[in-house]
Amino acid sequence: MKKAALALALLLPAGLMFAIAAPRALGALRGETRAVAQAGSAAAAASVSEAPTRQAGERLLQLWAPHVQQVYGTTPQAWARAMRPTLARLSERDLRRAAAMPSFDAMMAALTPQPALDIPAPSAWDARKAGAAALLETTSAQLVYNMLSPCRLSDTRLNGARLVATGQLHLKTAGADLSAQGGHPAGCAIPVDARAVVVNVVAVNPAQAGYLTVFPYGTQLPVASSLNYRATDIAGNEIIAKQGADPAQPSLSVFSSAATDLVVDVVGYFGDAPKVGMACEQVVQVYDMEPSRYGSKGAQCPYLTPDSGSRGTAMGGGCRWLENAAGDPEPGQVNGRPSRDTYYCDADNSGRQVTRSFEVTATCCWVASQ
Repeated sequence: MKKAALALALLLPAGLMFAIAAPRALGALRGETRAVAQAGSAAAAASVSEAPTRQAGERLLQLWAPHVQQVYGTTPQAWARAMRPTLARLSERDLRRAAAMPSFDAMMAALTPQPALDIPAPSAWDARKAGAAALLETTSAQLVYNMLSPCRLSDTRLNGARLVATGQLHLKTAGADLSAQGGHPAGCAIPVDARAVVVNVVAVNPAQAGYLTVFPYGTQLPVASSLNYRATDIAGNEIIAKQGADPAQPSLSVFSSAATDLVVDVVGYFGDAPKVGMACEQVVQVYDMEPSRYGSKGAQCPYLTPDSGSRGTAMGGGCRWLENAAGDPEPGQVNGRPSRDTYYCDADNSGRQVTRSFEVTATCCWVASQ
């Protein structure tokens, strides 16, 4: 059969062969054309649907670009390049919601979701404190934890400091202006003597899979990971980080195995527990009680400081009649009672014909730093 078909093909003129083959080729071509047209239509539809999202992102960049340039010294073009991978992850609705935020910090927080963290139970707070104590080689009783509203220490998308592979970022935590490192322009209220900080560290759009390590500035890079991430990921973790020893130098260093942007928010810090003790002093007042009179008089504790508005606490006290002159009748009763910052004495001179003096003593105490 095949031989017969071949022989027929050799005998038929070329024009007739083309006429036979042309409809098949034309049909195939039409099918390919339809496929290309359908693919083009789908791409065009996708492009049209993505256009509002891109426009929302561009409007957000235009809205805040002057602020970024003024506060962080980053040009609008550089900021746009750094932010576009983040914006590309979000829907038009999310971008519009972020643009409607009342402040720049709120807008950036809406663009970069933080890791979901539950509010620790008391036992978890104890565990966190124990972890900090082990890190600082001290005891929990010697530390006090100070909670803060989340405050931005650094955002490399704002100051153009994206980490390169195997690069390090050095951060200050104390200070009145952290804008040079992409942080809050008014600082985060971390004292220079803070022993450790609790931070949320977020890797944004890493170039490839890798890890971050947070460690005290000026110390050797430890063989440990604070956060693992994947390429183009947004991954975060809460870390208790010990600070460097020199307040004049940066506090923390962050190493990244791959190129990535970095967002660091501080949520609290550990400091040394204040050394306190009880201080007390006595306040003495003398009053006269007229004949046949009964009344109360008190000795009031002094203000702790001239401007504090707070007084010491009357922990106790005493009452007594002063010495009588020769021939004076015996005095009546005198009873004492404390009341917050005053010790009162109730003196009874009724039935007596002379003025008598009595003394009120208040023992005033307060908690004082040593």
